[in-house]
Amino acid sequence: MLEKTLGKPFKTNHKYAFGKYASLMSIPIYGLIALIISGDFGYVQLFFFGAIVGTTSEYLAGRYFHKITGQRIWTYKYLSIQGYTSIFTLPYWGGATIFFVGLAKLLQ
Repeated sequence: MLEKTLGKPFKTNHKYAFGKYASLMSIPIYGLIALIISGDFGYVQLFFFGAIVGTTSEYLAGRYFHKITGQRIWTYKYLSIQGYTSIFTLPYWGGATIFFVGLAKLLQ
């Protein structure tokens, strides 16, 4: 659809660059540093718990989907854990956990 709108083939640059990943990972990592500085270690523990549970869940979901359907739902190339998840996702899962717990407290 985008190609029809633009009138030319749509191309994206999917080349690996550690700088891109590092800059994106810096957002949840800076948040973690702010939590450590503030002394709120309950949220720090929650960050690490969410990072581990989220990454493990992503791995298991990807692996079982692949076993059941024979197709991968997603693939990771760099620092991957058997292609089902990546070490790079740890800060994202931790940040998402803090975000959603904060959102839930805000909506109470």
